[in-house]
Amino acid sequence: MDVPPDNKSQPIRSFILLTALLLPFQFYSFDAKCQGSKTLWRNINNETISYDVISPMKKYGSGRAASPFIVIRVNKSVQDALIIERITSEDWLKALEDPKTDWAANLLLYERFNRFGMIFLQCTLQQWQQYLKEDDLAYWRKKLNTTEIQWSFSQKLIINI
Repeated sequence: MDVPPDNKSQPIRSFILLTALLLPFQFYSFDAKCQGSKTLWRNINNETISYDVISPMKKYGSGRAASPFIVIRVNKSVQDALIIERITSEDWLKALEDPKTDWAANLLLYERFNRFGMIFLQCTLQQWQQYLKEDDLAYWRKKLNTTEIQWSFSQKLIINI
């Protein structure tokens, strides 16, 4: 004799089944974020980083005039740009403290926050590490710890304070 199904236990069974199916994706997502950050620093590091120091031009009337603002633009792949959007504040700080990635992380943060980058017109990696790294590191520690960062796909920064 068949027993009719208990309708009260059906939502619980559905929840358990759904949780069991989705749990591996949560671990995959977490692992992808960790692996993505490691992959980024293999692709972009102090030895391989390529960047430009530019002054965006503004058009006034029929002519052009240079903007007094100088920014950093890092040359990176679309895949690296997507990884950069997901890097946590802790991972940024780790990269800034690592002598193999500190310069690259600093340049990427200058780009992401549109920080004035005139110093990089003539500053080399060695000069930055010797004279300016501690100042930038203190700035980024404060900035990254006091700001909730949300990166948008269009690479514009939204800051919620």
